[in-house]
Amino acid sequence: FARPSTSFPMLHSSKCVGRLLMQRNQLLNHKHYFNNSAALSSRAVDFSVLNFNNSSERVKFSANHEEAANSCPPALPEKLHHAVPKYTPPPSLVTKPLWANPRLRKRAIELEVFMKNIQNSIRHKRCFSTTKEISVTPTLEKADSMSLSYSSMDNSSLVTLSKLDDYSATSEVLKRHVMSIDRVSYTEANDIFRNVREFDCKNKSFHALPYRLGIFVSVGAGLGSFPMCFDIDIVHWFNTAYVTADVPEQKDLETWLEVGSWSWNWMEPPLGQVSFLLLCLTYARSQLQNLGKKPFTAYLRNKRAESLAEEFPMYDRDVLMQFSLSDSLS
Repeated sequence: FARPSTSFPMLHSSKCVGRLLMQRNQLLNHKHYFNNSAALSSRAVDFSVLNFNNSSERVKFSANHEEAANSCPPALPEKLHHAVPKYTPPPSLVTKPLWANPRLRKRAIELEVFMKNIQNSIRHKRCFSTTKEISVTPTLEKADSMSLSYSSMDNSSLVTLSKLDDYSATSEVLKRHVMSIDRVSYTEANDIFRNVREFDCKNKSFHALPYRLGIFVSVGAGLGSFPMCFDIDIVHWFNTAYVTADVPEQKDLETWLEVGSWSWNWMEPPLGQVSFLLLCLTYARSQLQNLGKKPFTAYLRNKRAESLAEEFPMYDRDVLMQFSLSDSLS
């Protein structure tokens, strides 16, 4: 519905008051925005009779008090009850027919204040009793226009997804950036993109080597700890080669649990110390992150992104780095 004006209109003709009353009626007809109430606001305007003549037209407004009571909103909060401002029209308007009538002039100003109160109540108090929920189902045209690939998405969606480190989205952003800079077609941009990607991936094996080595060592040590603790032959061999501890009697080594209790005498110190070392390294890494420092993984990724940006200075540095950072190290 029509939004009430935020300043006093030029009330120098009957049409101005007519527009204000039409806007008021439109506000009051939208009952789902207001609580049901039969009480009129203490600042509501008496619209029982508003008749006046103009030189070329006659406008007549009448309202029934009882109907107005059923359609008006509830009393507005006290803080919104502003006093009717003192308004003095320009000298050129004093001689107009409407301003010549003090009663109509006062009611027109009260009408403007009443509409401002309604606007403030809607904006700040949100005095809506019920909100009609509208379920909107997609139409066939909307389903046909849905993007099924990154190449058919609009630029805004691609930029948003690229900020979420979506590799496919950053790749498409880089392709379109190449098209814009080199003024080439999408097919030629794909060829340039492949060269950029090959340079970005040329040291992937070297960058991934520490992680592959860590995976192999951790899995091998975890699985190898079981026979080192519970297999009688391996425990005897390790004891003879490295520990040289006293061997218990044969009756104390009949089960694998008894073997584990014997081997645990020398297996506990290294396993406990390694576990404590990993715990300390994890804590140190979290403190580095709290200080804003980059751990080893972030350092490698940033170095790779910076080298890519230096290799292709003709393209935007942020676009290239975002593309490289969204790619994996493997």
